[in-house]
Amino acid sequence: MATVTRTQSVVIAVLGALVLNAFVLSPFWILAPAEEFSDTASVPAFGWAQGISWFLLTLLIPLVPALVHAGQRGTPPAWVVPLVQIALALQAVSHYVQGFVLTWLTPQAPEIVNATDGGMLQVSMFGIWVFFMVAMIVFAITLWRAGHSRVGAVLMILGAISTPAIGSFGAGLLALGLLIITVLSLRSRAALPEAEPASAMA
Repeated sequence: MATVTRTQSVVIAVLGALVLNAFVLSPFWILAPAEEFSDTASVPAFGWAQGISWFLLTLLIPLVPALVHAGQRGTPPAWVVPLVQIALALQAVSHYVQGFVLTWLTPQAPEIVNATDGGMLQVSMFGIWVFFMVAMIVFAITLWRAGHSRVGAVLMILGAISTPAIGSFGAGLLALGLLIITVLSLRSRAALPEAEPASAMA
Protein backbone atom coordinates (compact mmCIF):
# COMPACT_ATOMS: atom_id res chain seq x y z
CA MET A 1 0.00 0.00 0.00
CA ALA A 2 2.76 2.44 0.96
CA THR A 3 4.68 1.75 -2.27
CA VAL A 4 1.59 2.28 -4.44
CA THR A 5 0.73 5.49 -2.58
CA ARG A 6 4.27 6.82 -2.94
CA THR A 7 4.26 6.04 -6.67
CA GLN A 8 0.90 7.72 -7.13
CA SER A 9 2.25 10.77 -5.33
CA VAL A 10 5.02 10.97 -7.92
CA VAL A 11 2.39 10.60 -10.65
CA ILE A 12 0.46 13.52 -9.16
CA ALA A 13 3.60 15.67 -9.21
CA VAL A 14 4.31 14.81 -12.86
CA LEU A 15 0.71 15.41 -13.94
CA GLY A 16 0.62 18.68 -12.01
CA ALA A 17 3.78 19.81 -13.80
CA LEU A 18 2.19 18.90 -17.16
CA VAL A 19 -0.85 21.01 -16.31
CA LEU A 20 1.32 23.98 -15.33
CA ASN A 21 3.43 23.60 -18.45
CA ALA A 22 0.32 23.61 -20.63
CA PHE A 23 -1.54 26.51 -19.06
CA VAL A 24 1.31 28.69 -17.73
CA LEU A 25 4.30 28.32 -20.06
CA SER A 26 2.64 27.34 -23.35
CA PRO A 27 0.57 30.54 -23.78
CA PHE A 28 3.84 32.47 -24.20
CA TRP A 29 4.39 30.77 -27.57
CA ILE A 30 0.80 29.91 -28.52
CA LEU A 31 -0.30 33.55 -28.26
CA ALA A 32 2.90 35.03 -29.71
CA PRO A 33 2.45 36.81 -33.08
CA ALA A 34 3.45 34.50 -35.91
CA GLU A 35 2.90 34.36 -39.65
CA GLU A 36 4.79 31.10 -40.19
CA PHE A 37 5.43 28.11 -38.00
CA SER A 38 9.12 29.04 -37.94
CA ASP A 39 8.11 32.24 -36.12
CA THR A 40 6.46 30.11 -33.43
CA ALA A 41 9.37 27.66 -33.25
CA SER A 42 11.78 30.55 -32.76
CA VAL A 43 10.00 31.71 -29.59
CA PRO A 44 12.15 30.48 -26.63
CA ALA A 45 9.07 29.37 -24.70
CA PHE A 46 8.20 26.94 -27.52
CA GLY A 47 11.40 24.97 -27.12
CA TRP A 48 11.15 25.05 -23.33
CA ALA A 49 7.52 23.89 -23.30
CA GLN A 50 8.14 21.07 -25.76
CA GLY A 51 11.30 19.96 -23.95
CA ILE A 52 9.53 19.92 -20.59
CA SER A 53 6.64 17.92 -22.06
CA TRP A 54 9.10 15.40 -23.50
CA PHE A 55 10.83 15.02 -20.12
CA LEU A 56 7.59 14.69 -18.11
CA LEU A 57 5.93 12.24 -20.52
CA THR A 58 9.08 10.11 -20.47
CA LEU A 59 8.94 10.06 -16.66
CA LEU A 60 5.26 9.09 -16.81
CA ILE A 61 5.78 5.97 -18.95
CA PRO A 62 7.01 3.63 -16.17
CA LEU A 63 4.41 5.09 -13.79
CA VAL A 64 1.42 4.04 -15.91
CA PRO A 65 0.75 0.83 -13.89
CA ALA A 66 0.07 3.05 -10.86
CA LEU A 67 -2.74 4.72 -12.82
CA VAL A 68 -4.40 1.47 -13.88
CA HIS A 69 -5.81 0.01 -10.68
CA ALA A 70 -9.13 -1.07 -9.29
CA GLY A 71 -11.97 1.43 -9.19
CA GLN A 72 -15.35 1.05 -7.55
CA ARG A 73 -16.51 -1.34 -10.28
CA GLY A 74 -13.34 -3.27 -11.00
CA THR A 75 -9.96 -3.02 -12.73
CA PRO A 76 -9.28 -1.82 -16.31
CA PRO A 77 -8.13 -4.57 -18.73
CA ALA A 78 -4.46 -5.57 -18.61
CA TRP A 79 -3.83 -4.45 -22.21
CA VAL A 80 -4.48 -0.84 -21.23
CA VAL A 81 -1.02 -0.46 -19.64
CA PRO A 82 1.09 -1.24 -22.75
CA LEU A 83 -1.32 0.73 -24.96
CA VAL A 84 -0.94 3.87 -22.84
CA GLN A 85 2.82 3.41 -22.48
CA ILE A 86 3.26 3.13 -26.25
CA ALA A 87 1.09 6.21 -26.80
CA LEU A 88 3.07 8.22 -24.22
CA ALA A 89 6.38 7.10 -25.70
CA LEU A 90 5.36 8.14 -29.20
CA GLN A 91 3.98 11.46 -27.98
CA ALA A 92 7.22 12.07 -26.08
CA VAL A 93 9.10 11.53 -29.35
CA SER A 94 6.92 14.13 -31.07
CA HIS A 95 7.70 16.64 -28.32
CA TYR A 96 11.40 15.84 -28.61
CA VAL A 97 11.31 16.49 -32.36
CA GLN A 98 9.48 19.78 -31.88
CA GLY A 99 11.48 20.92 -28.88
CA PHE A 100 14.97 20.04 -30.10
CA VAL A 101 15.02 19.15 -33.80
CA LEU A 102 12.68 21.84 -35.11
CA THR A 103 14.05 24.59 -32.87
CA TRP A 104 17.56 23.72 -34.10
CA LEU A 105 16.40 23.55 -37.71
CA THR A 106 14.43 26.82 -37.66
CA PRO A 107 17.36 29.25 -37.92
CA GLN A 108 19.19 26.91 -40.30
CA ALA A 109 16.40 26.18 -42.79
CA PRO A 110 13.09 27.86 -41.92
CA GLU A 111 11.68 26.91 -45.33
CA ILE A 112 11.76 23.24 -44.30
CA VAL A 113 9.98 23.99 -41.02
CA ASN A 114 7.33 26.02 -42.84
CA ALA A 115 6.81 23.50 -45.64
CA THR A 116 3.17 22.47 -45.95
CA ASP A 117 4.33 19.18 -47.44
CA GLY A 118 6.64 17.85 -44.75
CA GLY A 119 6.92 14.38 -46.26
CA MET A 120 7.41 11.43 -43.94
CA LEU A 121 8.07 13.63 -40.90
CA GLN A 122 4.73 15.38 -41.20
CA VAL A 123 2.90 12.11 -41.84
CA SER A 124 4.63 10.46 -38.88
CA MET A 125 3.82 13.33 -36.52
CA PHE A 126 0.17 13.35 -37.60
CA GLY A 127 -0.03 9.58 -37.14
CA ILE A 128 1.41 9.87 -33.62
CA TRP A 129 -1.12 12.55 -32.66
CA VAL A 130 -4.04 10.48 -33.94
CA PHE A 131 -2.83 7.33 -32.17
CA PHE A 132 -2.28 9.29 -28.95
CA MET A 133 -5.78 10.77 -29.17
CA VAL A 134 -7.43 7.37 -29.68
CA ALA A 135 -5.35 5.69 -26.96
CA MET A 136 -6.17 8.39 -24.41
CA ILE A 137 -9.88 8.21 -25.22
CA VAL A 138 -9.78 4.44 -24.73
CA PHE A 139 -7.83 4.94 -21.48
CA ALA A 140 -10.40 7.42 -20.18
CA ILE A 141 -13.30 5.11 -21.04
CA THR A 142 -11.69 2.11 -19.29
CA LEU A 143 -11.04 4.22 -16.18
CA TRP A 144 -14.65 5.46 -16.25
CA ARG A 145 -16.00 1.91 -16.60
CA ALA A 146 -13.77 0.79 -13.72
CA GLY A 147 -15.55 3.28 -11.48
CA HIS A 148 -13.11 6.19 -11.41
CA SER A 149 -14.08 9.87 -11.54
CA ARG A 150 -16.48 10.65 -14.39
CA VAL A 151 -15.47 14.30 -14.35
CA GLY A 152 -11.82 13.33 -14.75
CA ALA A 153 -12.65 10.86 -17.54
CA VAL A 154 -14.72 13.46 -19.43
CA LEU A 155 -11.89 16.00 -19.15
CA MET A 156 -9.48 13.38 -20.48
CA ILE A 157 -11.73 12.67 -23.46
CA LEU A 158 -12.24 16.36 -24.24
CA GLY A 159 -8.52 17.00 -23.90
CA ALA A 160 -7.61 14.06 -26.14
CA ILE A 161 -10.07 15.12 -28.84
CA SER A 162 -8.93 18.75 -28.76
CA THR A 163 -5.17 18.13 -28.58
CA PRO A 164 -4.68 17.91 -32.38
CA ALA A 165 -6.56 21.23 -32.76
CA ILE A 166 -5.40 23.32 -29.79
CA GLY A 167 -2.18 21.49 -28.93
CA SER A 168 -0.84 22.14 -25.45
CA PHE A 169 -4.15 23.41 -24.06
CA GLY A 170 -5.80 20.12 -24.99
CA ALA A 171 -2.89 18.18 -23.50
CA GLY A 172 -3.24 20.24 -20.32
CA LEU A 173 -6.93 19.42 -20.12
CA LEU A 174 -6.10 15.74 -20.57
CA ALA A 175 -3.47 15.86 -17.82
CA LEU A 176 -5.89 17.70 -15.54
CA GLY A 177 -8.52 14.99 -15.98
CA LEU A 178 -6.00 12.25 -15.19
CA LEU A 179 -4.77 14.28 -12.23
CA ILE A 180 -8.30 14.46 -10.80
CA ILE A 181 -8.72 10.70 -11.21
CA THR A 182 -5.41 9.99 -9.49
CA VAL A 183 -5.99 12.39 -6.58
CA LEU A 184 -9.49 11.06 -5.88
CA SER A 185 -8.25 7.49 -6.13
CA LEU A 186 -5.39 8.22 -3.73
CA ARG A 187 -7.78 9.80 -1.24
CA SER A 188 -10.17 6.84 -1.38
CA ARG A 189 -7.33 4.37 -0.86
CA ALA A 190 -5.98 6.41 2.06
CA ALA A 191 -9.40 6.26 3.72
CA LEU A 192 -9.68 2.49 3.21
CA PRO A 193 -7.73 1.39 6.34
CA GLU A 194 -10.00 3.56 8.49
CA ALA A 195 -13.09 1.86 7.10
CA GLU A 196 -11.77 -1.69 7.57
CA PRO A 197 -11.63 -1.66 11.43
CA ALA A 198 -15.15 -0.30 11.57
CA SER A 199 -16.45 -3.11 9.36
CA ALA A 200 -14.53 -5.67 11.41
CA MET A 201 -16.08 -4.42 14.67
CA ALA A 202 -19.54 -4.68 13.13
